[in-house]
Amino acid sequence: MKHFFRVAPVAFVIALVVPAMNPNVAAASPVDQQRDKVENIVDELERLEEQANQIGEDYVAAIDRKAALDDEIVDLEGDIGVKETELAELRAEGLIRWVGISNVTRKHVAIARAIVPIQTVQNILSPFHRGALRRRLLRKSFVAHSAGLGLGFLAHSPLGGSRLNHRLATDPVLRSIAEQRGRSPHAIALAWVRAQGPQVIPIPGARTVERALDSVSSIQIDLNPAEVAAIDHARMSAAG
Repeated sequence: MKHFFRVAPVAFVIALVVPAMNPNVAAASPVDQQRDKVENIVDELERLEEQANQIGEDYVAAIDRKAALDDEIVDLEGDIGVKETELAELRAEGLIRWVGISNVTRKHVAIARAIVPIQTVQNILSPFHRGALRRRLLRKSFVAHSAGLGLGFLAHSPLGGSRLNHRLATDPVLRSIAEQRGRSPHAIALAWVRAQGPQVIPIPGARTVERALDSVSSIQIDLNPAEVAAIDHARMSAAG
């Protein structure tokens, strides 16, 4: 796990939103405005070179490349693949050290890895959102698939996001484990996410210092197999 904790901290992280390329959308729509932002990615990265020099660094530590999840409306082999090629060129020049991709499928990972070395993937994973852990027929889960490729898995919204995190405190399974351990249900939830693999790193948000410290404290929690299984079988709905 220590290897991936060394990768996770970064000097700069670019959140690049890739639009859904739907030909039926009007030319003046917000989607087209976002597409224009995508076209300026190289200019943004070149400006980062100057910023890196100002703080005495020779490279941008990491780039987090986002894509949409719907294969039917995103042409990753086309427009988005071109951007990955540009990132590869900037990495070859020494401006970028690491590249990660976010909100992706197996197909996206395969295409991106054929263009540029990838260190991490970032997808949603929480007690409410477990799609990344789901096995399908003979296929491994997305978390296991990423691990097999040697990729760190950054779990975004590990507490369910602002819409759902308040439910953690009322879940009977999390409350029971939290009370037994003298911890908060939120910390237990983060420990459960970490328990999904040594390469899994939850990246929770925090609006207060107290919540941030509580999240950090979860690193000290190693759930036993029975506790992990209890949360595995807990019914936590993301609806509502």
